[in-house]
Amino acid sequence: MSNIERAIKAVHAPLMKLPLKLLAIAMAVVVAGLVMWEPHQFAEAIGGFNPVIAPLMIWATCSAMVFGMSFVPHRWYWQLFFSPIIALPILIYIDLYSRFVLLVIRRINPRTKSGLLPRSEPFFYN
Repeated sequence: MSNIERAIKAVHAPLMKLPLKLLAIAMAVVVAGLVMWEPHQFAEAIGGFNPVIAPLMIWATCSAMVFGMSFVPHRWYWQLFFSPIIALPILIYIDLYSRFVLLVIRRINPRTKSGLLPRSEPFFYN
């Protein structure tokens, strides 16, 4: 075992708790579900799928699933690549920011109970 691998295992050791793994899976499923349910509205809620946000969101979702399912890659560089230390804050930002924007939409248009607007209505109202 190399020094790098020992260091990565030492950093990841405090994160190997069941509640944190369940939270990671839940956040990954929520983000993936929002992308599949209303991709245009979700993109508007998080500021668009630009070349930075989209790959980070896909990577963070995959990393959270790898971490949440307790899969530990054998090689240290894959452990570093799928590290939850970077992936979970990205998912938290995307999840909380999109929920905040959807709550604001609900206050703007109280007719929508789910926070999702019908496709025929514009996103912002005068």
